[in-house]
Amino acid sequence: MDEYASLVQRAIASIIDQMLMSIIVLIIAGLGIGGLTLSVDKVDPMASMGSVVGIMVIVYLLWIVYYTYFEGSSGQTLGKKLMHIRVVRRDDNPMGFVTAFVRNVLRVVDYLPTLYILGLAMILLNEDKQRLGDMAANTVVIQD
Repeated sequence: MDEYASLVQRAIASIIDQMLMSIIVLIIAGLGIGGLTLSVDKVDPMASMGSVVGIMVIVYLLWIVYYTYFEGSSGQTLGKKLMHIRVVRRDDNPMGFVTAFVRNVLRVVDYLPTLYILGLAMILLNEDKQRLGDMAANTVVIQD
């Protein structure tokens, strides 16, 4: 097995991916798609709550689509590519979209209780440097 990616490499790759997704969300919000707006003319608490929930749903869906597509097709998101790391299956089979989806749908659990603390703890405490999604999908992140 190749050398596992370091926690620093994974963190920097994640920050790059989050920055890219933040730009996309800001564009969507700026266009007012799905009732999301950046207007501050009037403050309607119910409309604001709807916008927050709408943004959260869109962000989660973008997150799943982004990571599933790029990891499923090449094992690398833009951040992983820039950091020279890749997600692979432990059984040497191709990654595929189903494996990538399983790995990433559980990413939300790794963010609990806040700021990826559970995911970080799992990576640090697991000898194969796997977070929950990696364990469920039987994947590891390696040096590319």
